Parts: sequence; structure tokens; C-alpha cells
Amino acid sequence: MKSLAKSLRRLSLTLSLVMAATAAHAEQSLTLTLDQAVDLAARNSLGLQAARLDTQIEALSLQAAWARFGRNLTSGASYQSDRSPSTSKLEAVDVATSNRQGLSLGMTQALLAGGQVGAQFSTSRYSNNAAYFSVNPVYNSGLELSLSQPLWRGRGRINRVSIELAQNGVEGTRLALRGKLRTLRASVGRAYWDQYSARAGLDVSRQLAAGARRVLDLARAQADMGTGTRNAALQAEVAVARRDEEVVVAEGSLMAAQDQLKTRCGLDQAADAGSLVVVVSDSPAVLPFDATVEAGIERALAGSTDYQQALLGARRLDLQLALAHDQTRPKVDLNATVGITGVGGNAGDNLQELGQADSRSWRGGLSLSMPLGDDPSQAALAQRQLEKQRSAIQLDELRLQLSQQVRDQHRQIGIAARRIEVAQAAVGLAERSVDDQEARLALGLATVKEVLDAQDDLASARVSLLRAMVDHRQALLQWEQLTGP
Repeated sequence: MKSLAKSLRRLSLTLSLVMAATAAHAEQSLTLTLDQAVDLAARNSLGLQAARLDTQIEALSLQAAWARFGRNLTSGASYQSDRSPSTSKLEAVDVATSNRQGLSLGMTQALLAGGQVGAQFSTSRYSNNAAYFSVNPVYNSGLELSLSQPLWRGRGRINRVSIELAQNGVEGTRLALRGKLRTLRASVGRAYWDQYSARAGLDVSRQLAAGARRVLDLARAQADMGTGTRNAALQAEVAVARRDEEVVVAEGSLMAAQDQLKTRCGLDQAADAGSLVVVVSDSPAVLPFDATVEAGIERALAGSTDYQQALLGARRLDLQLALAHDQTRPKVDLNATVGITGVGGNAGDNLQELGQADSRSWRGGLSLSMPLGDDPSQAALAQRQLEKQRSAIQLDELRLQLSQQVRDQHRQIGIAARRIEVAQAAVGLAERSVDDQEARLALGLATVKEVLDAQDDLASARVSLLRAMVDHRQALLQWEQLTGP
């Protein structure tokens, strides 16, 4: 029986070692600095990928807006054949037939001033069976230059509004991308320091549990020697159980914080994300901070994506207001055309006469269009003017909110720095108190409860110091998010 029990113990030990080795092999570790975590999140962020696509989409919209002022090539080919009973004795035929073939090639150019210029060359060949045509077939060619230009509505810079709106859209997506990156950096930083805080909190809980075990060992030894009571040992046992529970809770908090950091870094997208252990290597050292509130407000207004987006919105309303005002004007357009033609019995004669420019023509004119009665463009203009007023009020409100946020954050950074100084002094005093109480307990001059209370005070002081240091870094992250890096 003894040999069987020994064999079972060996088998159990072997299985435990195999399972531990398998778990260690399956578990992967990744150590990250804060900068590495931010870079990793920026590469893996689906939101940033979508924002970059938005920028490309708006860039194509800008390209399309410029393309409106490009050149257009036009061409055409036609053929027409007619056959009908003759209605004139001069034709000297019973059935009149005719054929016409034509070719044309032209180009138009839209102007930034709102008009359009064009040039077109056309040539045709016409033939029939009528007797009274002295030239048959007949070749015709023509070269025509045309110009159309609005003189009031749609004239000048107003035609570039679509381009400026598209540029506004591109800048808006770039601002949105920058804002998402800044928000991501702050979000990763918060998760990073939360995990550091959870890890340090777990260390404090384990130290507290170890201190309770030291007290329990001493209380038991004193009880065995008759210099202490069993009740004191029982108090120490209760403290050990309570602090072991706190360790379990702290371990759960660390796992939750680690999952949050993995999510922020995009590591949860991998299939084996559950077995990955992320270790943070930076510590929240106190960084120098000498920025003033006034400089912070200035930087915040220049770097805040929300405020800059609001400025872009106001700029967009200005453009729309100008466009609405232009639509209230009467439409007056100038149209002019000049051309030369050539006629001949063959293609060569036709082109030669065209080159001599003996046959020419020109025409020009003005057109006017304006509404009678109620004009919907006036209502649209009034609407845009009200939207402009609302935008100015919202800008002022956003400026005040941003200034207040900067002041609050500047104050929070100062408070966190002072908390660190006070907490460091408290930790030093608490450490001296624990050493003193443990020494007194060994001499029988202190109770178990007094030692445990001193250890609790030390743990509380260490947690307060840790929280103050992490809060200081979190406050700096928030300041960076408000005012820009």
C-alpha cells in the first residue's frame, strides 16, 4: 500500500509538471513601453484605418471638383440618305435622292471665371441626283470659335466654391484623423497606467498578506510559549484570510486592466489573444510641468480638433452664404461665336477656300433671366445668414468650454503633484510605524491588532502614493489631449 501511494504521488507530481509546462508554453508574454503601446494601437486601430479612407475619399471629391474645369473633347459622325418622288421639273428626275455624310471634332474648356470657350471643326459631303446642281457633290467645311460668359450670376470666384468646399472637406477629414489619433493616444495611456496601477496594487496586497503571515507566525509562537494568547493568533488568522481575499480581487482587477490594454492596442483581434500576457515596463515618474494656463488655452484653440472643425464649419457656411447670395442675382449671359466656312466640289478645293477665310460669320448676344414674384433664393439666403449667426455663437461657446477645461486640467495637474509629495511623506511615516509595532509585538508590548492596523495604514499610504502618481500621469495625458503634444 505504501509503494502504491508513493507511485500515485509520483504520477500526480509528473502530471502537474507536464500541465505547468504546457501552460507556460501556451502563455505568451509581450512587454511594452507606453510609446510602443501607442504605436501598436495606431497600427491596429480600425477607427484610424476608416479615418484614413475618409481622407482619401474627400481627396477624390476635390479632384472631381477641379475636373469640372478641365477640357472636353467632342466628336461626331453622321450619315443621312433621303429618297422621295420629285416635286420639281427642274430636278429632271422622277425620284429625288440625296446623301449627306458629316464629321465633326471639337474641344471645350470651362473657365474659372464661370464661362466656357470652345472650338469645333466640321466637314460634310452632300450629293443628289437633281439636274440643277452645278456642283455635285458639294463639300462644306467650317471652323467655329465660341464663348459664353455670365456677367452677373455665376461670374468670377463664386465658381470656385465647389473646389473650396471640397478642400474644406479634405481638411476636415485630416482634422478628424488627427483627433482620433490624439484620442487613441490618451485612451491607450489611460489603459496603460490603469494596468500599472492594478499591478502595483496587487503587489501591495501581496505585501500586506505576507505581513499578516509574519504576524500570524509570531502570534502562534508566542501562544505556544505562553507569552501570548490563542485569541491573538485567531485575530492574525482572520487577517490572513481577509488579505488573501484582497489578493484574489487584485488579481482579477489586473486581468481586467490587461484586457482593456489589449483591446486599446488592437491585440484582441488575434486568435490567440486570450493567452497573451501584456507587461508594462514604464513607471509613472513625476514629469516636470511648467506650462501656463494662458499658453495652454492658446495651444488648445490651435490644436483642438473640435474647435478647428467648428472653424471649418464656419468657413463652409461662409462659402454657402456667398453661393446663396449669388443665386439671388439676375442671370445675364454673354454669348459670342465667330466662324469661317469653305465650299468646294472636292475636299481639296473645300479646304483651300476654308484657309482663305473669304466666307466668315459672327454672332453675339445677351440673355437675361430673373424671377417674377416670390424668389426662393431669397429665403435660402436668409436661412444661410441665420446659420452663420448660430455658428458664431457656437464657436464662442466652444471657446469658453475649451478654456475652462484647460484651467481645470491645469489645476488637476498641480493638485496631483502636491498629492505625491504628501503621500511620499505618509509612506515614510507608515513604514516607521510598522517597523516599530512589529518590534513591540516581538517584545510583547503591542497587540496583534495594533500591528495589523499599522500594516493596513502602510498599505493605504502606498496605494494613495501610487494613485497620486498615476493620476498625475493621467492628468498630463488629458492635458496633452486638450492642448496637443
